[in-house]
Amino acid sequence: MLLLYRCLTTSTPDGYFILPMALYAGCLTTLLLAVGQGTVGKLDPRRLLDGESIYMTFRQLGASLGVALLTILLERRETLHSSRLYEPLNPANETTAAALHSMSQYLGVNSGTEAAGAGLTSIGLLAEAGSHQVEVLSYADCFLFMAMVGFSSSFR
Repeated sequence: MLLLYRCLTTSTPDGYFILPMALYAGCLTTLLLAVGQGTVGKLDPRRLLDGESIYMTFRQLGASLGVALLTILLERRETLHSSRLYEPLNPANETTAAALHSMSQYLGVNSGTEAAGAGLTSIGLLAEAGSHQVEVLSYADCFLFMAMVGFSSSFR
């Protein structure tokens, strides 16, 4: 997860995430087998079915709570990052206005659209780039959170 957190940018190719995700899957697979065997391994054979059902119930509960927690974290971090990214983008700001004007002129010359259409297209491109950046930052925060949970659970 720390590898994913450090490598995640808007221009990172998807192939770069194969190794960290494979390492994560390998660690998780061995961990689940060890926890499952340790949980029900010493039970009396007559109580094995009850032990496995309790173990599976709590495993599913933990997975559901984990997914819910990550969804909440992702949504909150998207809100935070979008407010921080879009706050300075005010049309009254000279830097923003100059960048949008420059982009709309470029689009007008190279795409052959009229000035109003090029202006709207430049705003749309800016919104799309900002949205992509917000998603990348939010997922990086989730990877960091999952790394911290894994690190803290290794001491138990």
